[in-house]
Amino acid sequence: MGALQMDAVVKIPKGEVASLTGKKKGPGRRGDSVKPTSGAGRGRSIKPEVHPDEEGVDDLTDPDGIVWSWEGNAETTRRIAFTSKMIDPRPTYNNKFMFQKVFTELDYLASGILQIPAGAEKPSKAARDNSYTFYCIEGAVSVVVHRSRFNIGPGGTFFVPRGNSYSITAISNRDVKLFFTQARRVFEGPGGETRPDTQEEAVARLEAERAEQEEGEEESGEEEEEEERY
Repeated sequence: MGALQMDAVVKIPKGEVASLTGKKKGPGRRGDSVKPTSGAGRGRSIKPEVHPDEEGVDDLTDPDGIVWSWEGNAETTRRIAFTSKMIDPRPTYNNKFMFQKVFTELDYLASGILQIPAGAEKPSKAARDNSYTFYCIEGAVSVVVHRSRFNIGPGGTFFVPRGNSYSITAISNRDVKLFFTQARRVFEGPGGETRPDTQEEAVARLEAERAEQEEGEEESGEEEEEEERY
């Protein structure tokens, strides 16, 4: 019997991937792949490096899951997962960088993806009553927080305390992708309504804590004096 001879390699095309929700999206709906006519780096979405054994592991992941509602005291459906293929940042109003909010929790917490084209800058912004944590997924950035300047590369993270201004500049030859979390202190009323913390209230609490600490130190000193007398 003669040796087998391979004449050609035939590749079977992959079928169309079904929507995670099982529904077809109409034109112009969120999540459609749209080619931009303008914008900062639109169409140059950064693709993460994936090892062969990790490829496709989350293709069937549904972003929505059944969780327990703290406010409603019952089960509810919420977005709790987000794969890299779902990431689709959109240009901001000034087209200087791209942004996508992924998760939110009422009006006190949000997180998402920030993408800055190579050489571009996210201009200085006042954090006000928000605190931010950033994680650098890809690229490298120069960061200014108040009067402090530093560089962050892939795998690094940085923090912006509330009350500070900050700016982020992409210093790498490729686009920068950052994951961020934004949080603010709020007070929740009996009906579930919330209101933000204010600087005046924060200062008042700090002064009250200092006064309480000083009072405790004075009482401790008086007790020591009484023990010495006897």
